[in-house]
Amino acid sequence: MVFLTTGQIAKEIGEDRDRVSYAIRKTALKPIGRAGMVRLFGPDAVERVRQFLNAKRSHRIKASILRHSQRYALRPPRIDDLRQSGHPGRGETG
Repeated sequence: MVFLTTGQIAKEIGEDRDRVSYAIRKTALKPIGRAGMVRLFGPDAVERVRQFLNAKRSHRIKASILRHSQRYALRPPRIDDLRQSGHPGRGETG
């Protein structure tokens, strides 16, 4: 059986070791063994961590897009904006 440490999982999926540790904590992955203080995980842990981090990244991107679209949403011009720009309003001629 193959045993993987958090560092080996991180290297395999190309992520930072701290992000992998965070994903392990949040997904409540239990180690299948220990070597001293080092936690050892099975091969299935790699896919669970990868899925968690991809979902987290996807959610963060969507939230960023939503915040950006709300911040810079197009709004209809206000009457004061039209008056200041010299735009003729209703009933006025240019």
